[in-house]
Amino acid sequence: MDSSTTTAVDMTVVSAENLPLTKQSHRLRDSYVELKIGSTPSGCTKTILSTCSPVWNHHFLVDRSNEIDECPISLTVWHVARIRPPRVVGSVHSSLQDLLQHQRAVGNADICLTLHLNGKPVRGNAYICIRVVGMSLAERAEVARGEMLRNRQDILQFRLSKLVEKLVIVKGAVDHVFELNSHAKDAWKFLSASLTLISAQREQDERVLLLVDAILEVYDLMTTVEGLKKIPAVQKVVEQILKQTVVCGEFIRQYVQYEFLERVWRRMTSDIEEKIQSFIQCFRSLKEQFSQGVTVETLLVSFQANDSVQYLYMKGVLKPVFMDTSSRTPCHPESRRLVIHKIADWIFDKSSANKRVFWLQGGARYGKSTVLTSIANIMREFGYLGAFIFFNKDISKQSKPAHVFRTIAFQLAGFDPRIGEEIERATKEHKNIAEAPFEMQFSNLIDKPLNRAAWDFEPIVILIDALDECEDRARLLQVLCEGLAVLPSYLRIVIASRNSEKESDIFGAFDKHALVESYELSCTQYD
Repeated sequence: MDSSTTTAVDMTVVSAENLPLTKQSHRLRDSYVELKIGSTPSGCTKTILSTCSPVWNHHFLVDRSNEIDECPISLTVWHVARIRPPRVVGSVHSSLQDLLQHQRAVGNADICLTLHLNGKPVRGNAYICIRVVGMSLAERAEVARGEMLRNRQDILQFRLSKLVEKLVIVKGAVDHVFELNSHAKDAWKFLSASLTLISAQREQDERVLLLVDAILEVYDLMTTVEGLKKIPAVQKVVEQILKQTVVCGEFIRQYVQYEFLERVWRRMTSDIEEKIQSFIQCFRSLKEQFSQGVTVETLLVSFQANDSVQYLYMKGVLKPVFMDTSSRTPCHPESRRLVIHKIADWIFDKSSANKRVFWLQGGARYGKSTVLTSIANIMREFGYLGAFIFFNKDISKQSKPAHVFRTIAFQLAGFDPRIGEEIERATKEHKNIAEAPFEMQFSNLIDKPLNRAAWDFEPIVILIDALDECEDRARLLQVLCEGLAVLPSYLRIVIASRNSEKESDIFGAFDKHALVESYELSCTQYD
């Protein structure tokens, strides 16, 4: 078609080849492409997971004019990380006029353009393939109709990517102005993990977009010049915003996943509508507080139920051991960040469902307990900590294995009433469950309640520290290892222990277990 008769251009981002592996972990990349016309972002492709040769076949419709034809155009390939903001892999820069001329020169073949980063070709000869086709007004309208639903996904992903960028700006300002508590300081990392893992494969409705817009309004205000100056005066508001954003980010991730929709849509449509409205109202309130510089204690909106459970009844039946965590010391804010992020990444990564246990092993005084305490504080702060138990050889009750499943069950019952109802049912069906064998306790207090409970969100985290200080643990290890396969996929268990010769039984139980992820902690304090 003659370029003079075209009113629009269909620019198709076809694929990329030879994208380099990530530098630190040498993993395959999750990547998407962003189009900019001039300095204005014009949209993004969906994210393609775990490949150096992603195929998008994504259409961008560009209306033509003399100004647009000569305007600089950039296509940027972004790498989506787990707990960090997206990073640029490489870009190509051209103009619509030059791309149309290039397309005429190659005919019906794809245009292959070398990706550059910081003025140099990306290592490994990475390149992107596109097609550029002129369209009449009628053709453009037809394609636009076909792309409408797909563009809704692009809008969501684009807004989420912008939200991550705003988070990075706020995090940088916070770090330079004052020291937030370690939980709030890590908020942007966990939110990034949730947002960048959101599936872009399904059509999304307007409710998610409205919620993301409400969050963006808060961060738009915070990242203005005036907003950044105001941050020191409203530290508590900033902490509340970060905490609420993390919880909301995980809710969005769960909401858009196919499995979540299939499980809960029929029975929870009205609840979800109400929950989204609660999130939106919370962010509007926080925005108003930030704007006025006034701190009001805003209740953290969670997506868990908040019905009471019969605490006193189950405490009498289960006879749990009290776990006093108030005196436990977490890591120094600047130490053990690598392992903390690795564990958090594992907890939030959906593929971790293939591994039920993260086994943190290391020598004496390597900091395993402080790491687990830090993880416990973070997970408790954001509503994911189902149970936290620890052994102590110097305290008789805390050195015996008899209490393990009873104490975990008691804490899980307090974590969520739906799980509590199932555990309560088990205690009534089995009157002497506290004195029952380990196998029976595990089956009736852990396995069956967790699998029966209408739990619609993930993860639930169980932490077990200092397993090496547990006496007579052979049967406990056997029951636990044999039972991992029947536990629900949303459960994440983190266990810490020494790995010396005295703990050869723990090593033998976990080291080659198909459902255990093993990580050996080094003696280095700052990693």
